Amino acid sequence: MKKRKTYEVSVINKTSSKLLSDRTKFYTSDTALELVFKLKEVEYDFDSAELILLNDEDRSLTTRPVKKTAEGFTYELEDDIVEHYGTWSGQLKFTEGDEVYVSSAVGFRIHNDLYNDRPPQLTEVNTWENLRKIADGLISDIRSELESVTEQLSEIEVAETTRQQAETQRASSESSRVSAEDQRKTDHANRSAELAGKADKVVLKNFIENGNFESESPTPSSGTISDGTLEHTGTTQTSRFAFTGTPMTEGNVYYLQFKVKADVLPAYGQVSFTGYGNSFNYRNVLQAGEWVTVSGVEKITRTTSNARPFIYLQGTAQYDDFILLNLTETFGAGNEPTKEEMDELLKVTGYIDGKYTLNNKEMLGHLMKRIGEKANKKQEDWITLPLYNGAQHGQSPLKVMKDEMGVVHFKGSLTNLTTGSKVFTLPVGYRPDIGATEGYIRVPLTLSTGREAIAIQINYIGDGYTYNSSNTMVSFFDGVSYLAKRG
Repeated sequence: MKKRKTYEVSVINKTSSKLLSDRTKFYTSDTALELVFKLKEVEYDFDSAELILLNDEDRSLTTRPVKKTAEGFTYELEDDIVEHYGTWSGQLKFTEGDEVYVSSAVGFRIHNDLYNDRPPQLTEVNTWENLRKIADGLISDIRSELESVTEQLSEIEVAETTRQQAETQRASSESSRVSAEDQRKTDHANRSAELAGKADKVVLKNFIENGNFESESPTPSSGTISDGTLEHTGTTQTSRFAFTGTPMTEGNVYYLQFKVKADVLPAYGQVSFTGYGNSFNYRNVLQAGEWVTVSGVEKITRTTSNARPFIYLQGTAQYDDFILLNLTETFGAGNEPTKEEMDELLKVTGYIDGKYTLNNKEMLGHLMKRIGEKANKKQEDWITLPLYNGAQHGQSPLKVMKDEMGVVHFKGSLTNLTTGSKVFTLPVGYRPDIGATEGYIRVPLTLSTGREAIAIQINYIGDGYTYNSSNTMVSFFDGVSYLAKRG
């Protein structure tokens, strides 16, 4: 038996709508749910209509056709709508000739009595289709460029053939023919060198001298160079190593990559640019006794005469293979690659000692790999967060997920919270897009009762602390999201 809700709507008064009949609730386990709309204005005689639906919680937006019946305009909810629980808003859209009429809005709710996981947004399919179209367009552009190069080579071959024929015709003797052939070989060699110079036009320059510590110079102000690594032992943040006197440029974007190994955790570590206010923190990615590759992209925001990068470390650690690249100088302002793109590119080049010239084959292979990764990218899985200080998971565990746009989403619930205590730490890549001086972001939560308003404060290193919470009521995280920090 169908469950039905009946509404009266108006296309003249956009705020006039009312529920005429509602003796039931909708659930995600239902198989036959129906909405009936009666138009208040009898002077309109529309033959068809569309229903615009918006889920107020997960922002799914879709348009569905509506049947005209003797009772009014009727829409039977499809399965993909029923499984998206939460509050929905809907408006009828009528078209008559060139005129479009939109009715007043109505609302209804689908209850999730089985605690199902929320399905993907209805708009995500369109997002993937657009991503595939973009990738197809880039591949098409590359093919067009290759075809253009082929045509140019064909024209060069025709011109070369014509030139050879003219040289042969003008040759009056064997000596002149040999001379012309020698000249042609010389011209060909010069042309090949010219084309090779144009092809190898992307030069990566490592501004850090002796970044792989193969020599003892320059030497650190503290710490030692041993077996090709910089070693430091201590408990204070005094160890530093000046690599180069090359000044850094205000407004330019720099990429830094290096390897670090800490024998004992916890350990503190960062690489900072003295006088610039920019630094790379890597404490949270260290793994005891293992080499870890650290990288980041930073834009220099102020200048100073003392432009050398320094290493600061608390604890025992080793360093190797430092690479510092000026992305703005190499690729041009506004065209700087992302951290992820540079990480992939350096997998091709390996450690750079001085300068490395990229040829077109390497660049094309890197570009095609990135296009394939973006076109075939799959959505990340949900991660269950470990909890601290007595906090407990509710009926559904607290989980996080990051979508393809870099937005972090939460779902689930917590209980047994205490004000000001640390509840969880987010993994690297899931932390908010804020700096150390910006403090934290405050995320309001929903309680199972209305006793008090609480929140979670998340700082730049991903630690989540409770705010205004001193009870054991269940706090829900569904719908919480923010943009993750890149790099």
